[in-house]
Amino acid sequence: MATHEQPATPSGPVRQTGEVSLWFGRNVGLDVRVKLTSRGILAIGGLVSSILLSTAVLVAVSVRESNR
Repeated sequence: MATHEQPATPSGPVRQTGEVSLWFGRNVGLDVRVKLTSRGILAIGGLVSSILLSTAVLVAVSVRESNR
C-alpha cells in the first residue's frame, strides 16, 4: 500500500498576510493589505531599528551641543 505524505517543509516562501481598515469619520476610509515573507519582515525590522538608533544619536548630539 502506497502512502502519499506531504513534505515537511513548504516548497516556496511562506507569506505572512496582514490587513488594516481605518475610518476617519463616516465617509473617509482606508483599507490596506500587506503580504510579506520572513525576509521582508527581517528587512523591515532592520530598517526600523536603524531609524531608532540614528534618532537616538541625533538627540544625544543635540543635547550635548545645547549644554555648551
